[in-house]
Amino acid sequence: MSELARLPGVGPASPDAVAQALLDGVVGWFADNTPDDYPALPARRYVAGGDPRAVAWDDTAGQVTVTLGRILVGLDSTRSQQPVRVPRASPANSGRYTQTASFEVQVVRCAPALAPADALHAHGLLVTADAGYLIRAVLAVANSGALTRAPVGEAGVTVDDLVTLGPDGGAAAAAVGLTVPLL
Repeated sequence: MSELARLPGVGPASPDAVAQALLDGVVGWFADNTPDDYPALPARRYVAGGDPRAVAWDDTAGQVTVTLGRILVGLDSTRSQQPVRVPRASPANSGRYTQTASFEVQVVRCAPALAPADALHAHGLLVTADAGYLIRAVLAVANSGALTRAPVGEAGVTVDDLVTLGPDGGAAAAAVGLTVPLL
């Protein structure tokens, strides 16, 4: 895989920058690490808005998407405790919080409509192969440090299990979720 750069800038990363880096990293990994005879990823590739499981699969050529599921907010246990005050101030106002974004990457492949069993079998094998490659791609991007501004060892990027989705309307997908601290 080509060398991936860390996110530019200082302060917390924006979710859109992380989503774009994730999409670029996965697409780049597939280009560099799949066999020459492996079918290319679908040409439709974008950061989608809305619920990851409700992204429209409305293109017969398939698609690759990254979606933001949610931003989780929690207290930062690594920051020093502020002096006790009465009345107690809200921790949300003390600057002692962290934000972690939850994303999902999907590779959607469409099967031929009303196809014979051998064509459906070939589609199933392709979606299964996509699943194996997708989990490797997401792990490689997460380990590269391209999704954070802090060194990977400190970042705490978490990759979820891969799941398959569909078939729905003649399409099926491989999907991987991950959470990325917005450092």
